[in-house]
Amino acid sequence: MQPGNTPEPPRPLVVRVFIGPYGLRSGWRLFLFLLLWGAIAAALQFLTHRWLVRILGVDFPVVAVAAAAATWIAARLEHQPFASFGLGALHRLRNLVSGLAAGFLALSLLMALLIAAQAFDPRGPDLHGAQIARWALYWTVAFTFTALGEELLTRGYALFALSRGIGFWPAAVVLSLLFGAGHIGNRGEEVIGIANAVLAGMVFAFSLWWSGTLWWAIGCHLSWDWAETFFYGVPNSGGGVGPHHLLTGAPAGPAWLSGGTVGPEGSVLATLVLLLLAATVRYTTPRHAIAFTASEPRPS
Repeated sequence: MQPGNTPEPPRPLVVRVFIGPYGLRSGWRLFLFLLLWGAIAAALQFLTHRWLVRILGVDFPVVAVAAAAATWIAARLEHQPFASFGLGALHRLRNLVSGLAAGFLALSLLMALLIAAQAFDPRGPDLHGAQIARWALYWTVAFTFTALGEELLTRGYALFALSRGIGFWPAAVVLSLLFGAGHIGNRGEEVIGIANAVLAGMVFAFSLWWSGTLWWAIGCHLSWDWAETFFYGVPNSGGGVGPHHLLTGAPAGPAWLSGGTVGPEGSVLATLVLLLLAATVRYTTPRHAIAFTASEPRPS
C-alpha cells in the first residue's frame, strides 16, 4: 500500500445515522424542512392574526408564504436555485393552463356524473351582476395561494429530499398519505374523501414525475378548488359550503355516492375522475421526466 493511501477509519454510527455520502441524510432534510415550515407558519400566524386580521379583517396566506420561505431557505442550503424544486420555466405557461383547464373540466364532469346518478340536486345561481366577477376574483386569489402552498409543501422540496433516500415513488406515497392525513381534521370529512385526497396527491406527484414541473399540479389544484367552492357552491374537502358562490345545490342519496358532508370529493365517482386526470396528464402534457438524485445508501 502506498504511503498516504491508508483507508479512512469508519465514522461512528451516530455520525452515519445523520450524515451520508450526500451530506445530511434525506429523512433529516425532510424533518428539518417541515420543522422550519412549522416555525415560520406559527410566527406568521401569530403576527398576522394579531396585526393584520384583527385590524383589517383580511386572512393571510400563512401556509403558502411559510412554504415558499422554507423552500427558499432549503434551496440556499442546497446551493440550488429556488425554482429548481418544481417551479422551473420548463413549459411553465403550457402546463399551468393545461392544469387549470383539466381541474375545472374534471370537477365539472364529476358534477355531471353526480347529477346523472341523482346524487346531487342542482339549484339556481346565488350571485348576480357585478358580484359574480368580484367573488370569482376573490376565490381565484385565495386558491392560488392554497395551490401554491400545498404543492410546495408536499410535492416541492419535501419530495426532492425524501426521494434522495427512498426513491421517487415511495416518497410520493409517504407524502400523499401525509397530504390525505391533513384533511382528517376537516369537519365533515369521511374515509372515501381522505382516500381520494391521497389519490389526488399521487396524481399530482405523477404530473411532476411526467412533466418535470409542479405547474400542471398547481393549475389543476387551483381550478378544482375554485370550481368546487365558487362555481358550483359545494363543500370542499369536508369544510362546508364556502360563502359567496355562483351556483348552489345539495347532495342526495347515500353519502358514498353523493359525497355527503365531504362534498363531491367524498364520492366514489371522484375516484374515477381522479384516475382520468392521471390519464389526462399522460396524454396531453409534454414528457420531461424530473431528475432526482439517486437514492443514497442506507447507514450500515
